[in-house]
Amino acid sequence: MNQLVFGYDQEVAEWVSRRVPRPFEPKHLGPFTTIGVMNDGKPIAGFIYSRFKGHDIEITGAASSPKWCRRGIICALLSYPFEQLGCVRVTMITGKKNYRARKIIKALGFREEGAHALAYDGKQDACSYGLTRSTWRDGKFAPKTTKELS
Repeated sequence: MNQLVFGYDQEVAEWVSRRVPRPFEPKHLGPFTTIGVMNDGKPIAGFIYSRFKGHDIEITGAASSPKWCRRGIICALLSYPFEQLGCVRVTMITGKKNYRARKIIKALGFREEGAHALAYDGKQDACSYGLTRSTWRDGKFAPKTTKELS
């Protein structure tokens, strides 16, 4: 059974960093917070929320298993920036060659917004994606009742 994990920001950020194609030092993100996903006591996914601008925040994620990808988990992961922080959009960036991540990001409702030459790691192009609060609320991963937010 999946369980969300809060309060372990450094540990989750390091776990994510080790799993993305361009490892990074979490300290380079500036202020951040995280949400982890555990299954049977083991981490299976982690999401870093950074570069908060009041209206927008960037999400960096990684997973070691597709078991994290359940409607309730996705709802919680996106409810945090939209409902708790009041963001009107969220941003995700991935490498252009990371086809699996790009497919998942699009399936979550994000729209591809641009390609950025050599922006991913200095060697690979990056693709940026955005999701607005209104698009999220109209989509399949928004809470259908207020009970889902509690």
